[in-house]
Amino acid sequence: RRVLFRSLQQLLVLEYCARDRGRLIALLALEDEELLQAVGGRRRAELRALYEAFQPRELQRGPDVEPLCRHHLGYPRALNGPAAPTMLYVAGGAARLVQFTTAPVVAILGSRTASDYGMEMARSLARGLAASGVTVTSGLADGIAIAAHTGALQAQGATLAVVGGGLHVSCPARRRSLYERLTRTGCAVSELPCDCRGRRWGQLASERIVAELAALTVGGEAEETPGDLATARMAR
Repeated sequence: RRVLFRSLQQLLVLEYCARDRGRLIALLALEDEELLQAVGGRRRAELRALYEAFQPRELQRGPDVEPLCRHHLGYPRALNGPAAPTMLYVAGGAARLVQFTTAPVVAILGSRTASDYGMEMARSLARGLAASGVTVTSGLADGIAIAAHTGALQAQGATLAVVGGGLHVSCPARRRSLYERLTRTGCAVSELPCDCRGRRWGQLASERIVAELAALTVGGEAEETPGDLATARMAR
């Protein structure tokens, strides 16, 4: 599955499919051979050869990242939809992820260009939820998502970031200190190998993980941008 994602990304196939969120999520639900048939096109034979020759040791994984297969007992039970990822890469520890996802989980997300008021409301809500033993989850984008993680960390509670690309390459420099704080006491997860950039499709794909993990999804200041509402629509 990993080599398929990487190869299809190099061909920009998944990036093209990301123009239609519904189609992208439907493709992610396919088994490997079905995915090859659906999007391989003229490069199908080349992709199949790469897939068959792939060895797990080719994947880069740092000492701070643990893989978690969907057949593992610790894999989050909430991720049970047809498009759920086959594997998660976890920074912060798989055991901590198990602890966080067996507690109630609430997603807080919304506008990347939120107002000061929206940011403070997201921080306050996340702080209160985390102090009450609820796990707060979101992406790692600007705006409401960052405010939610900050609020949960202020309460020294559980916070879980879902990243759209590999854990070693997807965090922008301006968010590095927050990411390090988050993974010291919380978790960051991705379905892509650590060195694989998700581009646009990876971010869209990560939204389905946030939506499935959460029992409740809260959106802040997202009424004007369809992209900001995508995860809430998936949750619904």
